[in-house]
Amino acid sequence: MKSSTVGLALVLIVSIAVRAHADCPEGSRSVSESEQQAYLSMQQAIRVAIPPAPAGWSLKDPGAKVAPVAPKDACKGSDPSPGWYGIYTWDEQVKKNSARNLEQDKRLKAASAFTPEEQKEMDDYTRQAREIERKAVAVIRTSPDEAARLRAEARPFSGKANEVRKAHNDRVFPQLEAIRKEFAAEYVNPTVAVSIVVNEDDRQLDAKEPLQIPGTVKAFLNNDKKLELSFGQVPPATASGGIGKKPRTIWAEVSGDRQAAETIANLLGSSNLGSLAKK
Repeated sequence: MKSSTVGLALVLIVSIAVRAHADCPEGSRSVSESEQQAYLSMQQAIRVAIPPAPAGWSLKDPGAKVAPVAPKDACKGSDPSPGWYGIYTWDEQVKKNSARNLEQDKRLKAASAFTPEEQKEMDDYTRQAREIERKAVAVIRTSPDEAARLRAEARPFSGKANEVRKAHNDRVFPQLEAIRKEFAAEYVNPTVAVSIVVNEDDRQLDAKEPLQIPGTVKAFLNNDKKLELSFGQVPPATASGGIGKKPRTIWAEVSGDRQAAETIANLLGSSNLGSLAKK
């Protein structure tokens, strides 16, 4: 599946989920026109409130060119959950990662090089094996037995060349692994995924570490190391003809490396998402 298709699938996942009859053990219910209008209204309000990418970043909004569609049905006892999905990319970090990849390749190449002694020894064995192999090929039609004898004579030289190569690989392996681990430990993922949804969930049950993100009502790191942000509540679904009687929360889940994720979390905190909540 192409990345663009994956992104589109993700941005529509909320709508699709409520319409998947196979996921509704008690069956489904029709979503009224007033519910659909409220869904589209909130969906549009969220999209308008999404902040543009900060300097040095870019934003990919897979659903930007897709006309919003309200679900026509939902599982019995549940309500459609409007939301949004997008990916912020730290373009400056992408460039840094690219430069570091080149540096890693350079160091790996240098560390994996054969010593002059290893190269000479392997070349000598390989040369002798090839010279005998050429003799075997020259007589294979006229004297198959002689060709077989010559090939048997060449095998020890090939075997010794392989032994030199294996000894070399065993010698350099720890250094190569150390270089890979060094670069992996310093790698920073330049992408931050943001998923926004409006529902009755109480995500605080999964809170691991409280965070201070200006502009949010609550913010914390969950057990999956994702940042959860609450921007307040909106009226229950019953206000627009739905079923749920509890106020719904505007949640944003921010996924990525900590520094990058907090940059986008603070960006969301300074946006107009909080203005969507009821006063």
